[in-house]
Amino acid sequence: MVSPSNTSKTDANKEVIVIISTQIWSDNWVSKHWISVLLANQGNKVIFIEPLRGVLVRGGSLRDIFCGPKVKKLNEVNIVSISTLPGYYKTFGVIRKIYKAFMNMQIKKLSRLIGKNFTLLTFDGRSLPFIKRLPKPKKIAYYCVDPVGKGSETNHGESELAHFVDINIAISENCANDMKSALVLNEVSVVPHGMLFEERSSFSDNKNIIFNELENHKKAKKIIGYTGSIHDIYVNYNFILKALEDFQNCHWIFVGPYKGSDIAEDSSNVIKPILGHTNTTFVGNKPVWELSNYIENFDVCLIPYRNDIPNGWERRSPVKILHYLRQGKPIVCANVPGISAYKELIYTYDSYEDFNKVLQTALSEETDNPLRKKRQDFTINREAEVILKELKSLMGVE
Repeated sequence: MVSPSNTSKTDANKEVIVIISTQIWSDNWVSKHWISVLLANQGNKVIFIEPLRGVLVRGGSLRDIFCGPKVKKLNEVNIVSISTLPGYYKTFGVIRKIYKAFMNMQIKKLSRLIGKNFTLLTFDGRSLPFIKRLPKPKKIAYYCVDPVGKGSETNHGESELAHFVDINIAISENCANDMKSALVLNEVSVVPHGMLFEERSSFSDNKNIIFNELENHKKAKKIIGYTGSIHDIYVNYNFILKALEDFQNCHWIFVGPYKGSDIAEDSSNVIKPILGHTNTTFVGNKPVWELSNYIENFDVCLIPYRNDIPNGWERRSPVKILHYLRQGKPIVCANVPGISAYKELIYTYDSYEDFNKVLQTALSEETDNPLRKKRQDFTINREAEVILKELKSLMGVE
């Protein structure tokens, strides 16, 4: 994983950083996760609070509800599963009171773990009621990486959270503007997506095995690849189905969850026409540190979104694009607002005719095209360490 950059701090001198996540630890290696790992490997005591499903994934029991959450250490991060989240926010009446009682018992144990001298970073716009039950942090930061909403708590939603914390942080300028407007804020800092562009994992030793089944395709065909959730809400299956017929000299590889996943939702029904196609391969979900080995084999990297995907600039500025840019590969992406920062480095489309045309252009791009180096250079300032330095400065963490 990540090499420690500063592990010389003694336990007494360690900064305690509590991170409240909307996703469990094993869901995806997203910003919440790499931030936690880098902070931990820099010698901080990091406590990553995840919701209910984490209890189930890690074999939790009813005992955890009554006696306090289990703590599991992974990559030097203390993972804490609070079994009443997010149920506490989503229920009412007697059930809500029961959740609150259980949560209070768990917070007693959690409070002993975090102590009285800590910094808190929350990604959850609904987390204010939970935060108020913890000891008072030195500083609280709200990092908004999801579409701006009003939260689900009466008088304790996202707007109240944004006015309660010390610093509000947005993932993009679009997000910052949304926060200022919807949450009535004067100041929002912007910390963009960052990524761990680490060395190839041991998976690289096995990548030839993975791609052996595609060897016949690769000899005669170019590879068009996609990494990420195969999501019915924003993936344009109609365009892909048409392109499969128009580009029969290509093979399409999809790396990511496409069935049996909360992230993939109902896509397993929508993708049936392309799922069994002779020119497609669905490899399922893979850890992010394996993605570079797949991308290395792509001739064209794809972000096949619909142009009318619902509200959500975060989805419109997909973090996968950084992985693609890192290797300099040609990228074909829907012309949605969030890709404005990359517009000069990628090929965009609005209609199927555009999609067809830019696919042809991307497939014919030469390996010595100057765009390839420009794409790689763009990612230098998106290194996780660079982004984290800015985030730590805002949070007042040494």
